[in-house]
Amino acid sequence: MRRRVGRTIWLMLLTMTPLLLWSAHSLAQPEHIGRVTALQGRASVQHSGSGRREPLSAQSLVYRADRIETLEASKIKITLVDDTELTLGERSTMTLSKFVYLPAQQTHQGVVKIG
Repeated sequence: MRRRVGRTIWLMLLTMTPLLLWSAHSLAQPEHIGRVTALQGRASVQHSGSGRREPLSAQSLVYRADRIETLEASKIKITLVDDTELTLGERSTMTLSKFVYLPAQQTHQGVVKIG
């Protein structure tokens, strides 16, 4: 009887551990709000909380509070998950400071700072 209980607990741990690890990973990863759908020239992103800029490419994901910057002779198009398209021309910056999309309630709300 004791052996059976021990085996049951062991099986539960084996089953639950990957689920718990996946849940923790999902919570730690911010959800993207869009992606780069067109890029001519060069652009970079500075993710919220990071002091470092990273180059963007076609299909790069963007997140809330990202700061996007284009260089000279460059432009970028970002398509948000609600199909809103944002285009930024050369030598410009844009911060996606707020984004709310609730398809069930048909709610779209966003704040974009361009500078």
